[in-house]
Amino acid sequence: MIFSVVKISRSLLYLSGGFVLIFIFVSLDSLNAGQNWSLYSSASLNSGSYIYEQTSRTLYLTSGVRWRSDRWNFTASMPLIWQENPTDEQDDSTLPQTDDGMHAPGSYSMGLGDIYLYSSYRILTAQSTLPSIAITAQVKIPTGSELTFFSTGAADYGLGLTLNKQAGPFNIFADAGYLKLGDPVSFDYSNPLNYGIGVGRWFQSGQFSASLYMKNYTEIIPGLDPPGQVSLGLFKHLANNATFSLFFGKGYSESSPDFTVTGSFDWKL
Repeated sequence: MIFSVVKISRSLLYLSGGFVLIFIFVSLDSLNAGQNWSLYSSASLNSGSYIYEQTSRTLYLTSGVRWRSDRWNFTASMPLIWQENPTDEQDDSTLPQTDDGMHAPGSYSMGLGDIYLYSSYRILTAQSTLPSIAITAQVKIPTGSELTFFSTGAADYGLGLTLNKQAGPFNIFADAGYLKLGDPVSFDYSNPLNYGIGVGRWFQSGQFSASLYMKNYTEIIPGLDPPGQVSLGLFKHLANNATFSLFFGKGYSESSPDFTVTGSFDWKL
């Protein structure tokens, strides 16, 4: 009981801190032009066998809010998660206690996930020979249930850099960062570096675009291949205030889904 109260208090503290950060960001840039709010929602289906012999599927229904200005970008989101748990036919004594194999064979779980906060600040505007550079920060607030394994019960933190350079109709981008992962009970994660690179192209005078992106991580769980994925993104402006995005992803490690498909809408307020 005491543990539950402490966990709730910590979550409220993290959440309050997040709203304070939002207020600071908005206040600092409130006089700048080009700022706007938008709402977005997405549906993402992940399918993969991971370390199991059977396929597991997970559906994420995510809602969130974004705020943008000339230099700042802030996003807050929370997913509703439905997960089909695979039959675990192997010795699970080597798996961490947070592994989904602890569910009953053939069962499924549903619940809210953790809150994710993401922000970026552009410190350098692209010039003729230089890319634009932005500092990024992210926080995962542990609001999800540990009983459904949708949360580790601990906060995650991350810092990084992104680079972006336009070359005619093409856009080349890259990112790198560091994650401080919160550890669940009785298990310690390694804190990974992550890096990605991609290229995009605009069509129809910027009304449609496509991108190809590759993302990798260093080791997170000892003895398990770290996540790695390549994805194809398609983007279409439906109106002056709406954008539809479609992503197809292919994982190439045992800790990544074999296949991912995500569709999302973004509505400018």
